[in-house]
Amino acid sequence: MNKRGQVFYFFMIGVIIFLLTFSLASSLIKNSDKVRVDMQCSNASIDTTQKISCTTVDLVAPFILAILVGLGSMVLLARAT
Repeated sequence: MNKRGQVFYFFMIGVIIFLLTFSLASSLIKNSDKVRVDMQCSNASIDTTQKISCTTVDLVAPFILAILVGLGSMVLLARAT
């Protein structure tokens, strides 16, 4: 495959990763909201381990989305050698 074909190939893969990331975002946020309600994270009298679990649930969705956006950016900005 020549250089022009590789650039087009990487561009298409990057666009697909971005589309999958944004389609995954809504389901991740809905799921984390449901888990927070089930774990009663808004309750002030929960123990420390449950507070840590609630914080982890809060941080996982943005972390996953940031990784996927970064991966899509790397693929889009990759130059064919």
